[in-house]
Amino acid sequence: MKNTSVVKIKKHSGKVLVTGAAGFVGSHLAERLAELGERVVCAVFDKDKVNYLPPELQKSALVGDVRDKRFVAQAMAGCTRVFHLAATLNEPSVPESEFHTTNVVGTRNVMEAALALGVEKVVHVSSVATIKQSPLRVDEEYLFEGPFDGPYALTKYKSEKVAFEYGARGLKVTVVNPTIIYGPRETHTLGQIFRNYLQPNVRFVGFRNSVLNLIYVKDAVKGMMLAMEKGRSGHRYILGGDEMTLGQFVGMLDELTGTRKRVIAPPDALIELGVSIAEPLFSLVGLHPPLMKAQINAMKRGTAVDISKARKELGLRNRPVREGLKETLDWYRQTGYIRI
Repeated sequence: MKNTSVVKIKKHSGKVLVTGAAGFVGSHLAERLAELGERVVCAVFDKDKVNYLPPELQKSALVGDVRDKRFVAQAMAGCTRVFHLAATLNEPSVPESEFHTTNVVGTRNVMEAALALGVEKVVHVSSVATIKQSPLRVDEEYLFEGPFDGPYALTKYKSEKVAFEYGARGLKVTVVNPTIIYGPRETHTLGQIFRNYLQPNVRFVGFRNSVLNLIYVKDAVKGMMLAMEKGRSGHRYILGGDEMTLGQFVGMLDELTGTRKRVIAPPDALIELGVSIAEPLFSLVGLHPPLMKAQINAMKRGTAVDISKARKELGLRNRPVREGLKETLDWYRQTGYIRI
């Protein structure tokens, strides 16, 4: 069944800024806003490729760094709304200081400029990792304070505090906490897991009973836009979709791809041990490991969450995972990212 819900966006006189617009989610958001007739300003990091953006947005993209106050102010000039997505993601070779300067200091620069320039509203895109650090089902009111399983989750938590700090100073700020976002263009986390699972002749799967909450990227984008239009300032909203166990999820992958390969389920403790040894070794030679400790921790606790607030207040709905996965796998095949 196709998802036919439509997001109605109010017409605004000013431009809308998307930081991190070259990324997986940011490119989908910028593209959708442009399709709806918005005047979109794309702020992209100088190391990021802009090939996922439509040609007209590629040409007008502003290249810089959210850690640079001057660049942020210049990018935001004339904008009435801001979607802040720019962040440093989990990578084993990234120094911890970069997580702090981008995710925390960069967020402060964005909020400070928005307050100074009289921006109508900011949607700060955080992560469920700032809330979800145990297998317990939680909602937006759960105030997890640590310890966090890595610099990404910790600095995203701190960036939320910065956003709410500026909200208390008069800036309208809504925070969204997406669960596991999947879809075309995702090659950082789930994309690697898909490839590592689907391509080998013998596959290894652990944590099969972990509960995952999955949201298709276009539905996550819809949630961010709804948060801009309907989200209450000073509030956070978990953007999520359907839930299933990891075992059910990989079973669906096999079904959709027609894969009939041997699956081995080693003890979870053995997988953890292997990752703890492999990740530092990969980091030493500058390679990305097949799995990282942060990903293992995420699989252990799962992402069972209560998404009723976003459904009730924002009206967010999601397409079935099977439908979204089919579109995602089609993209992986078409681009040659996965060969099965």
